[in-house]
Amino acid sequence: MSNAKRFYLHGLPGSPAELDYALPHWRKKRVVPLNRLSLHSTYEGALKRMMDDLSEEEAVHLIGFSFGGMSALKLAASLPNRVKQLDLIAPAAPLNLGDFLDQMAGKPIFEAAMKGRLGAIAGGQAMMVRISIGSVIKAMFATAPQADRALLCDKAMQTMLRDGLRSCLLKHLPQYKDELRAYVQPWAHTLDDIKCPVKIWHGTSDTWAPLGLSQALSEALGPLCEIEQMESLGHYSALKEALPNI
Repeated sequence: MSNAKRFYLHGLPGSPAELDYALPHWRKKRVVPLNRLSLHSTYEGALKRMMDDLSEEEAVHLIGFSFGGMSALKLAASLPNRVKQLDLIAPAAPLNLGDFLDQMAGKPIFEAAMKGRLGAIAGGQAMMVRISIGSVIKAMFATAPQADRALLCDKAMQTMLRDGLRSCLLKHLPQYKDELRAYVQPWAHTLDDIKCPVKIWHGTSDTWAPLGLSQALSEALGPLCEIEQMESLGHYSALKEALPNI
């Protein structure tokens, strides 16, 4: 593991600015961000490009936050001889692991993706980001736990959130929508091909990705996986706590 090269996969909405927020500068140098939204016009194309790039590495340690967890899991399944370790922070695990949608703050947009109505809702999100990005952030955290809401006082947190929203909803809107469509499809079968150790870091108060989803993911992965439950933390507070410890 000490020789494995570390790569980071950001959330959605999100961007590599998450590394700037959660890691000190000297540690950030040791982690390479994989900005998949800029690699291809489609999610599958970006996934293929990342597979090709990572196949050149001798040993890989993938770190995936939120939606980045889906890509990390798929890459590990496709490159079992290269990926030696997975660390997943509040991962967006397969929805077909159980009945979790009602517990997720993103339920409306996931349902829109399932029903082929994503264009209108994503277009509305993009318009709101242009008009009042501060209002969008406020709405995002309306049901978040105190541990997450407290982070909004930090200018670095605001910078990270604004960068992620602009990247996904203004600069890379087609890629954002395509990844959402990929997420709501059944893909739990992918987990059968993962051969490396997996550690999940998850806040017990997360309202974006419920803890039960990670518990189901851990059960599906079996003895390869361990889960660190982070008491009272939410989505972004788990990122801030976990990433420096990985």
